[in-house]
Amino acid sequence: MLLAENRFNNSKIFYDENKETLKKEITLPLYELINSLCDELYALDREMCLIPSKMISRFRRDTRYSRDKSLYRENVWIMFMRNKHQWEHQPCMWLEFSPNGTDWGIGIFHCQPSVMECFRKHLDERGDEFLSAYRRIKKYGAEYDFDSYKKDRSEGKDQRLKDFYNARNLYFINHSASIEKIIDGSIEDELRSWIKAASPMYKFLIGVMEDMYEQK
Repeated sequence: MLLAENRFNNSKIFYDENKETLKKEITLPLYELINSLCDELYALDREMCLIPSKMISRFRRDTRYSRDKSLYRENVWIMFMRNKHQWEHQPCMWLEFSPNGTDWGIGIFHCQPSVMECFRKHLDERGDEFLSAYRRIKKYGAEYDFDSYKKDRSEGKDQRLKDFYNARNLYFINHSASIEKIIDGSIEDELRSWIKAASPMYKFLIGVMEDMYEQK
């Protein structure tokens, strides 16, 4: 896989020699993938950023704050979300692939305590709606994962929602050890099904964020 070779060589000379091939084999097909999903994504959220160049990760790594000074990465991802400069905290759907496999999912990450406090308020008020959205994602096959607070925040709450009340951030992820769906193009149909399954969860989470911003 050319991405892995580029990472292994860790050389601007190698990258420049293969830049057009990377663009042709990876960047342009991902642009086409995004464009093919625009109708579904726009129907889900009319504020979602659907400019491919702003959604796809770069091959070059930002090494300013990392101990790993490798120049290039071997993974590529697409972020399906609103403009990150206007919405600091928001849910995100994503697709990521590397030589190790393919992931796609939805979640909220790196959240300040105030975000999760608002999330818990919405669990109080819209718990059944959240559980319905969760069941739909679970039926699709996504797995729930989260970072937990040390202190239990679910005391006196609906215990069906215990793991969600205690989440510092959370996501629902699908994983395949293969990149075959990327290679043969079937990832488009997979993502179309995923957007449909994840839409209720996205709407719940974006409702949390909109409420939080309205309170500011």
